[in-house]
Amino acid sequence: MARYYSFSVCTIGVLFIVYMFYSDYESDVLPSGVCQYLEETVRNLTNQLNQKIASISTGTNSVLTELTEPDQFVEIQPELCRDLREFHGGVQTEICIKPVGTDVHISGQIKNGGAWEYDTVNNVVKAMAMFENATFLDVGANIGMYVVVVAAMKRQVVAVDADPVNLAYIRRSLDLTSNTEYVRIIYNSVSDEHVTLLPYNADPTNLGGTAMMTLQQMNDQNLIASGPPIQSVTMMDIFKTIQADTIILKIDIEGYECKALQPDILLGTSGKFIPYIFMEWGQLPQNTANCPEYKEWVELFFQGGYKPADPANLQILGKESLASIWDMAWVHSSVYGGDDDDDDDNDDGFGMSSKERERASVEKAKSLAERQMSEAKV
Repeated sequence: MARYYSFSVCTIGVLFIVYMFYSDYESDVLPSGVCQYLEETVRNLTNQLNQKIASISTGTNSVLTELTEPDQFVEIQPELCRDLREFHGGVQTEICIKPVGTDVHISGQIKNGGAWEYDTVNNVVKAMAMFENATFLDVGANIGMYVVVVAAMKRQVVAVDADPVNLAYIRRSLDLTSNTEYVRIIYNSVSDEHVTLLPYNADPTNLGGTAMMTLQQMNDQNLIASGPPIQSVTMMDIFKTIQADTIILKIDIEGYECKALQPDILLGTSGKFIPYIFMEWGQLPQNTANCPEYKEWVELFFQGGYKPADPANLQILGKESLASIWDMAWVHSSVYGGDDDDDDDNDDGFGMSSKERERASVEKAKSLAERQMSEAKV
């Protein structure tokens, strides 16, 4: 059975041990009297989280947990805050990173190379420049590599993450660069329903790989949760709070993408035009738990007018690549300027970066959505 939060304090301490490591980084080695130490640490952490969460103002939508005030964020101790590499159009900013020992991939690459997923982030910057009225939505924002860069463009951003520590890093970076006003920070997991989920991390050196699971899934696999439970929301819950008609979307939620990206979003009937969807893909083809109808779900992208592309260069990919590629960009056909069946294998997805292209893309997407709805009725 999965360990949950209603048992003894000592059991709760074991439950929180991984979470404690990245919330209390200065403790490299557990002292003697492990259970007593855990009890005290967990009491402090639990009290801190409860106080922070209780103070949260949910703003315009009671379903979303939106953090707005400094005292709503947990305390963190960044390893360092550093300048990032320069991005398209001269965009420059800074970011604060976690200790590399607990975040070897993202924080490690930023520390050593000045960016995480530089080419993909650069294409997000280009996409935001093309669609001048778009809001950038980052679902699974982690410590905010994408968020801080788009915020440095003085553009509207919505950052969503299920880890309060990640959100605290985002807020610290935004405060450091005076870009806080451009970003809404939402503390929720994302699924296809409103349900309580638990975080699980199998690798303490890669906290970015934390996945969300139901209590039943935890029980079935006899797993120990790595943090406090959290309430999930849907993408439509988030969309309803975004004023812009156009959204540039990046989503990386460790296998929950199939649940988050519902048919109305992919078929263009959500009320929002999404010309680009940048996402992690590699876990999905074999993810029978969250993607039981994977093949049918994939077809929704094509029906909605999307084409698969390499997120680093936006070159169109063949359908056969979906089984092996790890990261993916789905680009709406209207962005390329051709008909749905045109051969755009050599197009980079940024053919015409004008207001006319944005209007034309939106109109074509609406036309395609109307056609899909008409065909569905028949």
